[in-house]
Amino acid sequence: MLDVKKIIFLIVFFSTFQSCYSQRSITGKYQREDVVSTMAETGSKYIFDKNNNFTQTNFYHLGYKELFEGKYKLEKSILTLYYIPKIKTRKDYRFVNKKKITKNNSSNTYLFAQIKLTNKDLRKDDIELLIYDKNDKLLMGFSNDENGEFPFLSLYDSKIGYFLFSSLVYQEVKIPASELYGSTTEVNILLNKTLIKQSQKNDTIKYLIKSFSKKKVELKNRITNEKVILTKQ
Repeated sequence: MLDVKKIIFLIVFFSTFQSCYSQRSITGKYQREDVVSTMAETGSKYIFDKNNNFTQTNFYHLGYKELFEGKYKLEKSILTLYYIPKIKTRKDYRFVNKKKITKNNSSNTYLFAQIKLTNKDLRKDDIELLIYDKNDKLLMGFSNDENGEFPFLSLYDSKIGYFLFSSLVYQEVKIPASELYGSTTEVNILLNKTLIKQSQKNDTIKYLIKSFSKKKVELKNRITNEKVILTKQ
């Protein structure tokens, strides 16, 4: 009779435990406590809402922030984060007086461009024009002069992948070389002076839940074994 009572108790106990376990909610604001300071990163915060949306904000020195968005799923002992890239609705550059080169059949491999920073405030800052190949290898770089102009580009190299305008003050602007080949053009660059960068991360990360309480969630990346501690705010 005693054994029967024990069995009944265990069944009720585990049923109650599983019910509570499945009803856990991660909704709210969390601070990541275990971030190692790399690439000037100073911390991360997460917000999980009731509709299974989440935002992740990474904080950097000089007040810069990187914002991630996506969906999450909390199922048994697994927390899955689905990162969704933020699609831009407009480009950060504009072509002026763009004309096709029609001199010869190989004109599609030529690239001509005059690039100028038209905003007077931009001319006071050091903006770097970096040219990369299709394998993300840096080929060359230029700085703007006192008039906000870069050297006139007259290039013949089909290996060029993209142009990157970089600064400590402004967000980066990337122009695919494919949009410049086979034409002559002036390019107006729009550099956004903002401290918030929208991440283009497109990834899925699964965490094993090591412990879960009202104030703290301890996670472990199932692939890298990285440990993550989230403290509720």
